[in-house]
Amino acid sequence: MESPKCTARSRHPIYFFLFGVFGMAAMLLQLYNIAVLAAFWPFFAGIVYQLITAMAQFARMILLLPE
Repeated sequence: MESPKCTARSRHPIYFFLFGVFGMAAMLLQLYNIAVLAAFWPFFAGIVYQLITAMAQFARMILLLPE
């Protein structure tokens, strides 16, 4: 028997896809930085992305009411 939490769909799937796209962009920027640029700003952009994603997830956890 499956629990309702496992089968329920997210009410806001756009956040999942949005942060997924940004995460892939940050990863590709890191790879490009390793291969070509050798600069600091792409590394810093990856750190900023992770911090923003963590803050957004924390805010959703606090602000969304439990179902």
